[in-house]
Amino acid sequence: MKVVKKELVIKTDQMAGIQVEHEILRKFDHPFIMKMVCSFHDATNLYFVMEFINGGELFYHIKQAKKFNEV
Repeated sequence: MKVVKKELVIKTDQMAGIQVEHEILRKFDHPFIMKMVCSFHDATNLYFVMEFINGGELFYHIKQAKKFNEV
């Protein structure tokens, strides 16, 4: 589950970006894009419930490796 604080979205002027991310995740059905099961919000947070994919976040692996070899 991805949890985003509404206050941070507003403070950093990222509302349009979050809306686009939500639309993309809602519409796409592709084997290389994680599926969003549902989304909801409360007074303080936005929640994107995603399918579980073992292996971690791609950004984490890019940050660790700095560079990937082509295979």
